[in-house]
Amino acid sequence: MKLLILTQTVDSHDPVLGFFHRWIGEFSHRFEQLTVVCLREGAHALPHNVAVHSLGKEKGRASRLRYVLRLYRLIWRERNNYDAVLVHMNQEYVLLAGPFWLLFGKPIYLWRNHYAGSWATNLAGRLCAQVFCTSKSSYTATFANTTLMPVGIDTGVFHPTPDASPLPHTILSLGRIAPSKHVETIIEAVALLAKKGVTCSLDIYGDALPEHANYLESLRARVHESGLQEVVAFHGGVANTDTPMVYAAHAVFVNASRSGMFDKTIFEALASGALVVAASDDWKALAGEEWWFALDDAAQLAQRLEYVLRLAPEIRHTTAEALRSRLVKPQSLEALGAALQRAMTVSPRLTKTALLARYLFAGVTATATNLALTFLLERFTSLHYLVVVSLAVLAAVVVSFTLQKYVTFSGAHHSQTRTQFGLFAAFALFNLCVNDVLVYLIFSVAGLHMLVVAEALAAVIVAGYSFFLYRHGIFKPKARV
Repeated sequence: MKLLILTQTVDSHDPVLGFFHRWIGEFSHRFEQLTVVCLREGAHALPHNVAVHSLGKEKGRASRLRYVLRLYRLIWRERNNYDAVLVHMNQEYVLLAGPFWLLFGKPIYLWRNHYAGSWATNLAGRLCAQVFCTSKSSYTATFANTTLMPVGIDTGVFHPTPDASPLPHTILSLGRIAPSKHVETIIEAVALLAKKGVTCSLDIYGDALPEHANYLESLRARVHESGLQEVVAFHGGVANTDTPMVYAAHAVFVNASRSGMFDKTIFEALASGALVVAASDDWKALAGEEWWFALDDAAQLAQRLEYVLRLAPEIRHTTAEALRSRLVKPQSLEALGAALQRAMTVSPRLTKTALLARYLFAGVTATATNLALTFLLERFTSLHYLVVVSLAVLAAVVVSFTLQKYVTFSGAHHSQTRTQFGLFAAFALFNLCVNDVLVYLIFSVAGLHMLVVAEALAAVIVAGYSFFLYRHGIFKPKARV
């Protein structure tokens, strides 16, 4: 299978999204060819069967319209180089290009792992063959077509370093600085530890997006107000390739994000040899309650941290190794690659929304043919209006049959083309009679003396009942075995 991947960034040095470079490398071993479209392209070294195309953000910010036009140009130009589509996190790509992919028979897969969602997420999910996430609390976890996946940690990169040992009493927070990460809870827990006289230090690694700059400043102010300047240190984001040493240098890693995100950093830290305390319910289910704290509960987090910080070094190491051995392998990048390959090589069922989108495309195209011919014959000939309508409908039959059989109901028996065409033609003649009666009633009886409008109204009525006969009769799909 040849796969198109759409993602935000392809950059091995990116502090937040650098991991995806390794994902692409893993996928390249499991798929014949990868075509990757990203918003921003940075440093990368990928196998020969991977082609990377950027929408150009690295060259300077452009208008959204320009990005969209570049996207359409790329997915059209590369249309013969991919059989399926994997969209990573950005549901907007599914909404923008989904109709195109569905019409051309490209199954869509969406990776979206976040607690928040909206009607746009729901619509994007309906257009997809499958949706992937890692958290049972993700917004998309309740979708009927959702499959839970491993987190995808490269254990070849994230593993204990023999010559590195964590500094005693050190706590780490690493990741993008944003309100959804609840870093203030970690700072408050450290303040409680300091008040109890528990020796500790907190390193906060990460950058904030411009819209979260005020949040970062509020964290700095909180540290100052609590008198923790000598205890808490802020650091900028580090390249994903450099994070294993950062994890290994700390005794415990804390992730305060709410359930539904299941951050990769949890398993990166564990794989690198650090103990982990997190607020995720998914983590609680895997690791146990003693390594979990309730969201925004700084007092409970302080209790968990105090327990870890008081462990003797050898016990801390043994405990971390036991957790790592039990939890990391099922969440490895190799496990993720295998799971995605299995999911995407199964022939997907067409969703109801996708089927309707194809039917509407075929119907609109045939109707456009009908209306265009109606307009031309009415304007440039002296034929009776019923003759004009009849010729227009007959001319659209071939367009309609071709699109319905090979686009809308592409799973139908192709060996029965003659029988299907005979039934379709007979039904088209029936529709012609119904269409003419409806046009006559609308045009002459109802007094709506606009022929094109009358024909359009009649076409909508005919299309409604035709869908059910096409789907369950003429173009009934093959039975699955």
